[in-house]
Amino acid sequence: SPEQINPGMEATGVMVWRNTGDAPQLFDLVLYLVSAQGVRYGPLQVTQGVSTNPQVPNTANVRLGTEGLPSGVYSISVELYDSATGMLVGSRTLPGRLEIREIAAPVIPAPPEILPPVIPPSPPVIPAVPTQDILGTPALNLPRQINVGDIWSGNVSLPTFGTVPYFVEVHLVMIDPSGLENTVGQLGRTLSPGETLQMPINYNTAGFPAGDYSLFLMVYDPVGQPVVQFPMGFLSMLEVVPLPVPEIPEFPELVAPTAPTADMFGTPSINLPSQIEIGEIWQGNISIPTFAPPALMQLPSLPSLPADIGLQLQSPTGQMFTVGTFQPTFTPGQAINLPMNFDTSVLPQGGMHNLFLNITDLQGNTLFSDKIGELLALMPALPPPPPVPEVPLPSKFSAVAVQMGPQQVQVGESISIPFTYTHVGAPEMVTLRAAIGDDRPAFLGGFDEVWWAEKTVSVPAHAVPTPISEDIAIQITPKFQAAGIYSIYAKVDGGIPRAISPTLTNIIEIVEPAVVPVPVPPPPPAVLPRADIADIDFRILTIGTFDPGNIISWAFTGKYRGRAQGGRLTISLGTGPVGTFFTKFTLPPDSVDFSEAFDWQDFSIRGSFAIPANVEPGQTYTVRARLETFMEPTQETDTDWGVITITVLPAVPPSQFTSVSVPIG
Repeated sequence: SPEQINPGMEATGVMVWRNTGDAPQLFDLVLYLVSAQGVRYGPLQVTQGVSTNPQVPNTANVRLGTEGLPSGVYSISVELYDSATGMLVGSRTLPGRLEIREIAAPVIPAPPEILPPVIPPSPPVIPAVPTQDILGTPALNLPRQINVGDIWSGNVSLPTFGTVPYFVEVHLVMIDPSGLENTVGQLGRTLSPGETLQMPINYNTAGFPAGDYSLFLMVYDPVGQPVVQFPMGFLSMLEVVPLPVPEIPEFPELVAPTAPTADMFGTPSINLPSQIEIGEIWQGNISIPTFAPPALMQLPSLPSLPADIGLQLQSPTGQMFTVGTFQPTFTPGQAINLPMNFDTSVLPQGGMHNLFLNITDLQGNTLFSDKIGELLALMPALPPPPPVPEVPLPSKFSAVAVQMGPQQVQVGESISIPFTYTHVGAPEMVTLRAAIGDDRPAFLGGFDEVWWAEKTVSVPAHAVPTPISEDIAIQITPKFQAAGIYSIYAKVDGGIPRAISPTLTNIIEIVEPAVVPVPVPPPPPAVLPRADIADIDFRILTIGTFDPGNIISWAFTGKYRGRAQGGRLTISLGTGPVGTFFTKFTLPPDSVDFSEAFDWQDFSIRGSFAIPANVEPGQTYTVRARLETFMEPTQETDTDWGVITITVLPAVPPSQFTSVSVPIG
């Protein structure tokens, strides 16, 4: 309609919109008019059950009555609701583009000049019943796709252009894929000149099979004679698969524990020195936070619970030392404080020590066990040596001994070899050597060094035999078949030693590091391509000369990929030279189903049809087939040229007379 209308007129137009979601859905459209002062009038139009496919433009006819609305400029407000839940999905107010004119008071004209009477022409001949030329193009304001069992709701409008009132009856007919007709709605009444017939539709589709249904609007005159038939397209009914109802799990009843549980203990807080000299007292405290489980919070008061707690210190060689044992009683939610007073003089060697905390209940069930800290133990400083009396010469080394127990080390790591030796005599610069290898008998060559390391030290003068502690770090480098059990020894001054330790046999285990498999990333998910048809070939299998009504067999092959959906195959007969096709007959379409395919899948369709009865004798016809899909539209067409020839009727011989006789009486 124009942007300016008179009061009471109907504002008409077309609204274009689309579903921006990812799946087909049914919506309800509600339209209002909003004045420049913000006053909303309506709803003036409600369209229910509009079926939309994702990302496909949709059109809606707009007819808004303005009866009783004041003059002024109005905006159109659109609200969109989910048909299934009734929830508001979105709304938008379009800019003010409709103006309702203000009608001024009528002006009384001057008396008209009296003219001589004019003899009117003869009135036009008006038919007694409606004819096709007074009917406009009908509009189907209904969803084109619904689920089986839904109420198909909307209306059908038919504009008329008659100059006198007519009685018009209309039927909306739905034809299923098997050809069975169903009347969806019918209405008959007398229409005023120029009035548009509105027929409401509310049709229950329960019990219908899924498929594509052809729609026709039939118009009849007052005596029931058909006036015209309007094709209204198709309605697609989809089968609804009910979703399984998920089972609601039963939640167990909370039971208050009567003994401590693992979830009651948090991460301990360490208030201790991180390094200390061996021989000193390691003092401080450890605070363990506790928590009350939800089941305990239901009790009127929290209970006091007993626990066994142990602290242990692990030396670099793996030896464990008890730091303290405790049996506290605690209330969940309050911290447990453990005082620490540990005499480090029991530690045999320096280095990094690991502190472990173990918590159990009175039955010995482990509630917490983990490393909670570290302590660097330093060897005490040696007191200054007494005045050295006159040193005898030369210097002498003896009593070399390796100070370690069995250990395990991985290839690629290093291991520290602690050992002691005794020196007496003058100061000297010597080389110390430690080695890991195979302890073989002397007749096989003696000790076979596999890994070794050396260090050079300056030994001061000693008047009396003095023990000296040293350690050498050996790097376990990769070697062929390195894993195994090895022996160890240490010596002073290299190849021809002055002093050598006894061999500690089979005390070092060398292991290969665990091979961590490289995770293989999962393959990317397959992406379903857009629906497409390719490599089609349509052929008539029965070729020759035929009579009307003969059965013609055909085959249609090709490839398809894309989503699972329905479609149809439409066959037409036509004439014309190769490359030109003039449609003469279009046969009823055949339904086709496509399965989901991520890659091209071959398909083959076979069928037959009867030659129409009104074909032209002697004419050669070309056959064309069009294959198309519905939900994700695509189509392909192929033609078999000049394959059907209709039998020529025999010629009627001309009249002939052979003899004439006249009887004479």
